[in-house]
Amino acid sequence: MTRERTDRSGLAHRAALLALVLGGCGPAPADEAAPAERPSAAARWVEAVTPGDRSILEAPAEAVAAPGASALVAPPFAARVVRILVAPGDSVSAGDPLVEVVMPEVLDAAAIWIGSGRRRALREQRRDELEALRSEGLVESGRVFEQEASVVDVEGDRARALAVLRAAGVPTGRAASMLARGTNTLLAPIGGVVAEVGVRLGEVREPSGPPLIELLGTAPVRIEARLARELPGGAELSFVPIAGEPIALRDAPDAVVIDPTDGTRRMWISPREEQSLPDGLRGSLRVRLTRPGVVQVPARAVAQDPAGAFVIRRTEGGSERVRVQVLAAGGGSAIVEGALAPGEPIASDATRAQTETETGAGAAG
Repeated sequence: MTRERTDRSGLAHRAALLALVLGGCGPAPADEAAPAERPSAAARWVEAVTPGDRSILEAPAEAVAAPGASALVAPPFAARVVRILVAPGDSVSAGDPLVEVVMPEVLDAAAIWIGSGRRRALREQRRDELEALRSEGLVESGRVFEQEASVVDVEGDRARALAVLRAAGVPTGRAASMLARGTNTLLAPIGGVVAEVGVRLGEVREPSGPPLIELLGTAPVRIEARLARELPGGAELSFVPIAGEPIALRDAPDAVVIDPTDGTRRMWISPREEQSLPDGLRGSLRVRLTRPGVVQVPARAVAQDPAGAFVIRRTEGGSERVRVQVLAAGGGSAIVEGALAPGEPIASDATRAQTETETGAGAAG
């Protein structure tokens, strides 16, 4: 009998321990649930503040320079480098000499241009003489025609030579001096800084090869940025580069396109005053909203009903709904516009506050 009572006592003890363990692993009691999931006795109030959430009001951006902000210098024809006239870090102006090269095809074109000019003059002179003799009946018309055809042939040679000289950037007036010198000088197409010299003396480069010189200049820029939604009206915009002072931008973009792949808005905005910045300079687009009635509140402070969005503002006698327009949201915050001012108490969770208000009114009734 004693042993039976002992066994029952041990079983009861083990059952109690098992219940304790299982109870500890199960759901928390209702009075220990997270505050965000249980009704509270009163709504929590926060103050509306001046918009400042950077996750909403800033977006990655970069400076996009107009054409001419950078340049690559390469030979238009096969070339052998005989002299390098600049080094990385040098400042140059448009038209300054950079590299001296030998381009056989260009030298050949210069020789043809000069020689064909002389041949043309002689053949035109002979043509004119034959024309005079033909008018007197001393030569046949066929002789004149043959001479005219030879003049046309020379003109064709000159045209081909001229095309090569122009492609090489050599004025016809410099063809003789270039031919005498035997080299051609590649000039800087823009002013700027020599960023890279990618060639060595004696190296032979084809036009399709890497550039000989890379130049970085400055030119008027626009700021390119991507935003998830439209810019709110009346916003003050600025570009904050990774190095340097913020640059004020115009109030509205110059152009906006919607990316069909993700729906973001790609926009270009000009500075208020013309700026010369390095092409591709990275930074951020900063949006500043200062007009009356625009405030920042927690995202859960905004609720919807059939009439639109609203927040709940605390008053001396209780609370009231305030209709708002949501200008932007993200990162747990929302920027709204309505009859509000920074510092006013707003329910941090409009839906809960509304439920509590309706529950309290029902209980009172």
